[in-house]
Amino acid sequence: MNGRYSLSRGLHTWIILLVILGNHCDKQPVVSNGQEQIMEIAFHSERDGNREIYMMDLNGENLRRITNHLAYDTDPEWCPDGRKIIFTSNRDGAFEIYTNHLETNELANLSSSEGDDIYPDWSPTGSHIVFQSIRFGNYDIFIMDSTGKNQQSLTTSPFADITPRWSLDGDRIAFVSYRDGNAEIYVMDRDGQNKVRLTNNPREDLEPRWSPDGSQIAFSTHRGSDEDIYVVDIDGSGERNLTNTASDDLNPLWSTDGAWIYFFSYYDHQIHKVSLSDDDPMLLTKIPASYSDLTISADGKYLAFASDGEGDVEIYLMATEGGPLRRLTFSPGIDRFPRFGPFVDR
Repeated sequence: MNGRYSLSRGLHTWIILLVILGNHCDKQPVVSNGQEQIMEIAFHSERDGNREIYMMDLNGENLRRITNHLAYDTDPEWCPDGRKIIFTSNRDGAFEIYTNHLETNELANLSSSEGDDIYPDWSPTGSHIVFQSIRFGNYDIFIMDSTGKNQQSLTTSPFADITPRWSLDGDRIAFVSYRDGNAEIYVMDRDGQNKVRLTNNPREDLEPRWSPDGSQIAFSTHRGSDEDIYVVDIDGSGERNLTNTASDDLNPLWSTDGAWIYFFSYYDHQIHKVSLSDDDPMLLTKIPASYSDLTISADGKYLAFASDGEGDVEIYLMATEGGPLRRLTFSPGIDRFPRFGPFVDR
């Protein structure tokens, strides 16, 4: 796990919190046009000796294995329509981007290049996928159709361009670039034009995350003695620090209404949220542990994340306003990278 803290105490308290949660987070079905709809979670797991992609319902039930290969299958992301999952695998040598059609179990290698292709992100409409590739000697940002066709580079810098992220309107892409000698946040149009540098600091600026309305980007940066969460307007103005703890604050994640940013702090090894109005961060979890891979459900009601709070790294669920946790996975291997799917017919 990418955390720097392993909890060895507090197991009894964790168990109490999980029991209190009980059935608070059941399947949460939604009825639309007479059809029951269910939200699911994809994640990767090492419970079978190597990393595979799994899915489960919101309450941890109906667990099923999506991939079955001796290679390394990792980092699932949902297609916006909920019918496919993309993931990264080295089953053909280099790491490539694959898609799995959940209804037919049809598997396809989309990127298929000699260099590693990683960090894919679906466009909001599901028509395109943006990703980073090292096929030309250093990492650049590429785009392709959802079928893997029409692959083209959006950046051609002699230095690494990494971690692309679509804006929610699908018009722009944020990414991190080392073209200025260190990691800075950039945005560009979806065709690679009009690149704009948003940050300008000698320390590294990482993890760009679009606000729901597309007006700001949250990111983590190591500008002082530790990492903090900042926001910046998309024209590069209005940059400000939202957290200022005595240790690293990482993994920024916007609430669906744009009012809050969730993050993990190594100061107290807890999950917090902070508003944009310069208020102090609010504590959401109750027990220190190593938390990572924060993600939020499309309806804004739940957070999912990985944690070693009970020893093994497992997937947990929590309401976005905080409160008790629900443990969703129980395996001797590492379970990480949960991703909520959209509501789908069941």
